[in-house]
Amino acid sequence: MQRLGGVALAIVVVLATAGSASGRDGALSRPLHLPSPAAGARCPVSHGTLASKLGHGLARMPVAGDGPAYMMSVGGEPAGFVSIEGSRVDLQGWRGQVAPWIADPRYRGPLLIRGARIDAPGPLRFSRGDTGEHLKAIYQRRGQGVQPNGWRVWGGALLVRKPGCYGLQVDGLTFSSVIVIRVRA
Repeated sequence: MQRLGGVALAIVVVLATAGSASGRDGALSRPLHLPSPAAGARCPVSHGTLASKLGHGLARMPVAGDGPAYMMSVGGEPAGFVSIEGSRVDLQGWRGQVAPWIADPRYRGPLLIRGARIDAPGPLRFSRGDTGEHLKAIYQRRGQGVQPNGWRVWGGALLVRKPGCYGLQVDGLTFSSVIVIRVRA
C-alpha cells in the first residue's frame, strides 16, 4: 500500500477507531444495487471534486461520490481511480491501496460500505490497515471520526485480486449511494 507522508500517519490514527462490519446496525444491510455496465463498455466512474471544495479544513485531495460520504483517491490519482501498481500480493492473493473516506457533518449516523467488481466477476474486500484483515464490509459507528471542522474522516484500504471496475455502496440510515471506481495496475 502506498504511504503519503503525513496523510498515512493521520489514516493510521483514524484506523485505530474504525469499526468492522461485525457490529453493524441491521437497518443498514440493504441489498446491493450496483450498476452493471454493458460488456466492453467504459467503467462509469463516479464524478469527483476536491475535498477542499466540499468544506472548510478538508485536504486538497480528489474525492468521488455524491455524498454524504465520499471516497478519497491517493497517490496522485484522480477522483474515482485507485492504483494498485506498487502494492504487493498478500498470502491470500489480494492487492490493496489506502482508501480514506470522509462524510458530511450533516450526517452523523452509522455507515456501512460494501462493494464488488461490476465489469466482471470478482470480489472486493476492505482492511483497516496492514493488519491482514479481509473484510466484506466496513462499518463506521454513529458520530465516529468527527474532526474539529465537523467532517468525519476515517481510513481503510481496498483489496482486490485484479484491476477493473468496482462499485461501492454506502448505506446510512437516511440514504444509500453508489460510488463507481476504476482500479488500475
